Amino acid sequence: MRVVLACFVLFLTACELKPIADPALDADDLNAQVDVQTVPDGVAEVLGCAYACPASQVCAGTECVAKACTADVECNDNSVTDEAQHYCFHGACAGYQCAADADCASPQKCNTLTFLCYTPATGCTYDAMCADNDACTNDTCDKTTGACKYALAAGCCKVDGDCGGGSACVVASCKAGQCDWQSKANCCQANSDCADGNACTSDTCAGGKCTNATVPGCCQNAGQCDDNDDSSVDSCTKNQCIHQWIGLATTCASAGDCPGNSCLAGSCLGGQCSYVPKAGTGCCSSNDACMVNKACQIDACVAHVCQHTLATGAGTHVWWHFDTSMDGWIADMAHPTAYFHKTGLIYVSGGGALRFGIPDQVSFETGNANKGAATSPVFSVPASPSQLKGWIYLDVEPGTAVHLAGIDLIVGGITTPLWSKLKDLGGSTTGQTWKPFAVDLSPWAGQSAQVKVWFDQVKYDTSNKAKMGFVLDELEVVGPCP
Repeated sequence: MRVVLACFVLFLTACELKPIADPALDADDLNAQVDVQTVPDGVAEVLGCAYACPASQVCAGTECVAKACTADVECNDNSVTDEAQHYCFHGACAGYQCAADADCASPQKCNTLTFLCYTPATGCTYDAMCADNDACTNDTCDKTTGACKYALAAGCCKVDGDCGGGSACVVASCKAGQCDWQSKANCCQANSDCADGNACTSDTCAGGKCTNATVPGCCQNAGQCDDNDDSSVDSCTKNQCIHQWIGLATTCASAGDCPGNSCLAGSCLGGQCSYVPKAGTGCCSSNDACMVNKACQIDACVAHVCQHTLATGAGTHVWWHFDTSMDGWIADMAHPTAYFHKTGLIYVSGGGALRFGIPDQVSFETGNANKGAATSPVFSVPASPSQLKGWIYLDVEPGTAVHLAGIDLIVGGITTPLWSKLKDLGGSTTGQTWKPFAVDLSPWAGQSAQVKVWFDQVKYDTSNKAKMGFVLDELEVVGPCP
């Protein structure tokens, strides 16, 4: 027998030595060679197959089919004649599964080369199969599930929600497929964004908005500590307001060094005593709260406690405050609309004053000429030297052609002028401000008297709709005290 070199290709080129039948051999010898499968792979033309069959298959007619087997080792042996229902599969002897698709459970099919059932591939098997021609998606294939996945590319969007929710200070939106982020004006993200440089504010950021709340009791200068109490000394120390009163301790090492009094509670702040008012009977915040109008008695608010002491030398005998009432004064009501009354629109102190005008209106115009007067209760003029003093606010037309005003004293039925617009102001006004006045009562010492205040609109004038009129406050009769 002669040996020749034959080369055939099954995916990869295979070249093997192949025995060729010798012409001298008879037909039985040749058939024996074929039956025992001594022809190596690559001699397809001898068996009729279009290509050489691998070791695990045999050529049946013109096709390579699974080789029957009884053991794994036989799947690499060319001499197998067993016809049991086992077939070579990937170098192993596998059991029979199918002969046709109908033998497999749907959706499986039968591999007629291996006679085993298999599940056909579904969905994608590589990324390119998922291409959607959308520049805003990253197209990938999940090879485990066969599902295509389309993730948005960075910066791309279809709706506002694709750009995230933004933040308290950023508005996120989708514009023409691209995410757009716009910052909100005057918006904060942290407390530090709200710092205003003021040690007396608590700076916080909530919901993108700054809040600079004032810290109670904090200060930067003494002006911020004014407690509207003329008897206190107010200062600012280390951003803390200090309120002190004459007669009370000023320095301290602890709160016990600042006992205060029945109306003031003390505390120690940075080595200084500071006091705040307490509620209680007899406590006050101004001298007016302590007034009892007792002759020659000084009524004062000292460290928030009312104190009453006898006056020596000159002192007040009668004091009309007009804070809560007319204090016994009687208005003549010559005109039903504009007249003398107790007002809270304007005053020097205490919350009230005596005024000629229309109640609760900054005007004394009634549409025609009008006038009015008010008379005090009877009082005894102190010994000489004595005075009537107080405050005047005259907001009328200047000159004498339109408005006149004055203060008289009535003793024994005789009226004597004490003060007048013409004599004491030269016909002018007080310039929309309070001015003090004082007149001598000594000539009437020891006599019973009354004070009369009056206003006279000589003729009607339309230019006084926003004028306060004639106002008096804190009228006092003063003189020697025992």
